[in-house]
Formats: sequence, C-alpha cells, structure tokens
Amino acid sequence: SFTYRDERFSAQGPLQVEDFRLTAGFLAAPLSINRLEGTLEVLMEGGRGTVTVSGVSFLETAFTVHNHIEGRRFEGLEILSGFFATGELLRRLRLDGVAKRPETLKGSVTGGEVSIKRLAYAPAKPFVLEMDIRDVAFAYGKSMVEAVGGRLTLHGKNLSVADGKARIGNSSFSGVEGATALGGDKGLSFRARYDVDLRDLPALLSEAPRGDL
Repeated sequence: SFTYRDERFSAQGPLQVEDFRLTAGFLAAPLSINRLEGTLEVLMEGGRGTVTVSGVSFLETAFTVHNHIEGRRFEGLEILSGFFATGELLRRLRLDGVAKRPETLKGSVTGGEVSIKRLAYAPAKPFVLEMDIRDVAFAYGKSMVEAVGGRLTLHGKNLSVADGKARIGNSSFSGVEGATALGGDKGLSFRARYDVDLRDLPALLSEAPRGDL
C-alpha cells in the first residue's frame, strides 16, 4: 500500500530478495543472505527519505535496517537486532579503524550474546555501535573475566560501559560504569560495586597488556 499527500510519499509491503548482498565500510567482508524476507517501509519527504526493512530473520534473531537517503545520495544506515552470538558480530565487523590490533581484540572475547540497540554508519562520520551483552568472557592479562553483561557503546574509538557486571575468579563486580579509548594509552576509568576474594587480588592488580587493543 502507498499514500502521497502534501509532497509526502509513504509505502509499505512485504519484501523478498534473493541473493541479498550488503557492502559497507564497517563490514570486514560483504554480508550475503541467500533469501531475505521482511517488511519494507518507504518514507520520502522534501527530497529526503528513509527506507526501512524490518522483521528480517538472520543469525536466529530479528533485524531491522533503516537506510537514510537524500535525493539519490546514500546518507547512512542504522541497524537494530535481537540477541545473537557475540562471535558472529566480531567476525563480521571491521575494527582496524577502531582498535590498534583488531585480531587481538576479537581473539580475547569468547561466548555470550549481543543485541544491537543501534549501529549507525554514515560516510565521514564516526562509527557508532550501542549494544547490550550478556554472558560474555574475555581475557584480561592471564585471567578470564566471565559472566560479563551490560550496555556497551562504541563511538569512534571511544568505548563506554553502563550497568555492567562481571566476575573474575571468586570476585564479582556490578553497576560498572566508565570509559576508555581503544588503541590509545589513556588507560581505563571505571567505577563499580564489588565483592573481592583476596585470593584474586594478584590478578586484579596486575596490569593488562598495553597497546593490545
């Protein structure tokens, strides 16, 4: 169905695409889907518009993609999703413009799930990725940080954490908030509530490898 009134055009209907392929600067390689199905919504007004595809089943969850255009020019896109495997996200993201050693960053993270609350990509603008994570683990020096959850926001090379939680050995942390700059030497700045087992102090106080991220 569609409507056109006062120079405003809108349309909605089912969408089916065979051999769908997406190429974008934030992807490590083009994304291919054999058969894409969803709902298409188009809104155009004053030369600017948004093309939205929602209800797309991929990686065993639902995705929504908003494409923003002006005239015939691509202005950017936004992606939202339900929860899916963290490894699938890391495998598909291009992080060489964000992290100094992207393969080290990807290799240090294991398990868990991620939900994309907002992925924003636009030419000549900082990449933005806001996501909820749960049950993630990652290497911290010679120790593993486990049961990691919370809201992570990546804006360019700046990473912030809100409502975070984690466990190292028998020590637990909750209400974690803070920020760091990836690929730099500014270190970490976080605050949290914690319950620390003294036997875990050597691991907690040891310095994480510098420059690896």
